[in-house]
Amino acid sequence: MQRVQQNRRQQKTIFLYMCGSNLETRQGLAGKNIDEILSATIQNNMKVVIETGGAATWRSHDIDPGAIQRYEVKGGKLKVPAD
Repeated sequence: MQRVQQNRRQQKTIFLYMCGSNLETRQGLAGKNIDEILSATIQNNMKVVIETGGAATWRSHDIDPGAIQRYEVKGGKLKVPAD
């Protein structure tokens, strides 16, 4: 039983690739999906990393359309992770 409890406390990471495509460029839909992720409750032992790319224009979150970028979701915001 103790082993199961230890596994529950281990850090877990979810990696998401948010391909903006023309749905972001035209309507900002990928940004709206990111807004939903930012509003979610994330447990202390969970890390969420979003990699963005694939859109000619990003309408929110100051995402650079000319670069593939990674962000960590922390406190309801996108943060550039420290290497």
